[in-house]
Amino acid sequence: MLRRKDKERLLQVGWGKLEHTFPVAIKVKAYDRQGLMVDISTLLTSENVNIVDVNVSVSRTLAVINLIIEVKDLSQLSRILTRVESLPNVLEAHRNNPG
Repeated sequence: MLRRKDKERLLQVGWGKLEHTFPVAIKVKAYDRQGLMVDISTLLTSENVNIVDVNVSVSRTLAVINLIIEVKDLSQLSRILTRVESLPNVLEAHRNNPG
């Protein structure tokens, strides 16, 4: 491209700003109900958060959901945890300590 004679026709382009995200493990405990995962994934979608991994286990009526999500910053993580805890039947949502 650089050897072209009509360089005035070339345009400089950019691919946008690359946003950095950080993987964070979170744990959600809730009373199991139909649509629980839909509500959580819809909430995360509305926050433009990618779900990297999910593991759900249900014992009797208690669901434990371990997620790895990609967040932009600590304020987004805090907002997400607060919003998840406000969903119906959710008992708690918190960052999962590594290890």
